[in-house]
Amino acid sequence: MARTRVARNGRTRLAYELRGRVRRAHRPWLLLVAGLGFDRHGWAPVADALGRRFRLVVYDHRGTGASSEARRPCTVGTLTGDAVAVLDAADIGSAHVLGVSLGGMVAQELAIGHPGRVRRLVLASTTPGWPHGYPFPASNALMVWERVGLPPALARRRRVEHALSDATLRERPELVGRIVAHQEAHPPRAAGARLLTAAGAGYGNRGRDALVAAPTLVVHGEADGVVDPRNSEVLAGRIPDARLVVMPGRGHLPHWEDPEGFADVVCRFLEEGDRPGGIVTAWRRLHARVVRSDWARRTGSASVAARSAGRRRPAAVAAGWARGARPRREPAPGCG
Repeated sequence: MARTRVARNGRTRLAYELRGRVRRAHRPWLLLVAGLGFDRHGWAPVADALGRRFRLVVYDHRGTGASSEARRPCTVGTLTGDAVAVLDAADIGSAHVLGVSLGGMVAQELAIGHPGRVRRLVLASTTPGWPHGYPFPASNALMVWERVGLPPALARRRRVEHALSDATLRERPELVGRIVAHQEAHPPRAAGARLLTAAGAGYGNRGRDALVAAPTLVVHGEADGVVDPRNSEVLAGRIPDARLVVMPGRGHLPHWEDPEGFADVVCRFLEEGDRPGGIVTAWRRLHARVVRSDWARRTGSASVAARSAGRRRPAAVAAGWARGARPRREPAPGCG
């Protein structure tokens, strides 16, 4: 079993593990960023499949698992700083990044604010937030209201059922009990859950998803009742050359509902590669610099403008950005 290590972001202690064949230096690192309600053990259904191909970095958000309690309100930006602190503590310069739900918001900010740390990016069951994203479905609020006054065990079960699709509940009714048992073995802390929920609810990338330079895959369950699935189209349409895989009949937790299909989709994407320094990778970096420059001019960001100063935007890139590109939607192998 991997030992628990500690990273620090200011006064916050962050528990993390390095898993897989850590000494296999030729295997790239994959940072896994969990969603709300799960700590680093929440990757259990796909950890073995991913660990056979990558060296894994898993950690607990502040306020969860063995990390410090979250005592003050935090933002997705704060959580992004935590992810950077984990990579720094592990002495990892760059890694593939996979984030689910709230973790997908953190992954977006990591790719936008720290492009050199992200090799390839996978965004699952997540949203760009304000102003381009679709709001959270009204069924979320209704579910919260219906849980008021319920015994904790029953309330937890209702929350899990809401996260799974109707098809999953029919095909794998035992999965509800498995996830409930998992969360009881690794219970979320109430204070941390409230602050992380607020961070996710207030998130908006403010249109900066066009700044993502890393090759990106967007994955979403077709029947997600927690995050509107149309957000996957928004993300894949705004991130340059992003790919989109919609998993039919799956809900908000595709890595639990169809772990084999989810791991297959992720591994295929991460293992196909732009060679470091290759033509495609260089074009992506150039495109990101162009967009950053224009973003800086619109927002008055001197730091971004300084990095992009003196660079002209190629006509072909300008034309493609102005037109906007439809996301490339791909089949979901093994999903169905």
